[in-house]
Amino acid sequence: MFKIYSFLIALIAMFAGCGGVSESGTNAVMQEYGGSLSAKSGVNKSTDTTAAQGRYVELELTNDRLEGAFPKLSIPASNCAYLFYSAVSPAERDKYDYVRITIKGKDNSYSHSYPMKELDAVDMAKNKFDEVGRLLKSENYDDLLLQMDPHYFQPGDLQKVKPMLQDLDKQFGRTGGFKLEGFEFDDYANSGNKQRLITMYSLLTKQRKQALVALTLNTSASISGPNVVGLRM
Repeated sequence: MFKIYSFLIALIAMFAGCGGVSESGTNAVMQEYGGSLSAKSGVNKSTDTTAAQGRYVELELTNDRLEGAFPKLSIPASNCAYLFYSAVSPAERDKYDYVRITIKGKDNSYSHSYPMKELDAVDMAKNKFDEVGRLLKSENYDDLLLQMDPHYFQPGDLQKVKPMLQDLDKQFGRTGGFKLEGFEFDDYANSGNKQRLITMYSLLTKQRKQALVALTLNTSASISGPNVVGLRM
């Protein structure tokens, strides 16, 4: 996992005694996914400039169910990082530069490092994510449209959003849940300006159906403004 020239100090512990790693953070992951969890914390100093550097906490989750539950393991992996982040205190977060998540399934595994600054951005975007969820639950689609940035949509696309959502209500009933399941970042060039987008995956629960949907936000725009740039259902 680490280069031969890496300087690595790690304290490894199983979930039953996570050796200095916040129990509230590991509990949050276990309550969501079950399986078995091990945790370690340490410091990584590497000559590999592409590797994550500094103080870290690493969680390794083994659960055979996740491969069948998600289209890709990166979705629950990112959610593990955010669950840990949101469950621990600000003082605990300050101890680390990044959270590394490894998920081991039956046939595949996935590992990724999530910088604390990136998780800070997720936490800020979560406010708009929750607002979109409230608007979907209340069927307030006119206000939902006001949250969408028209510069990112093809002409006529926004006019299709409200009828599409109303049609889904007729088919599957009211929205009862809009729960974060994971995220990913992407850089996007818009009119020559580089912008940071975040796609937040949600479990949309309606009366007669559940589905994973993707809400994309422009983190470079004001969080209180129209920064929804994609909604895939």
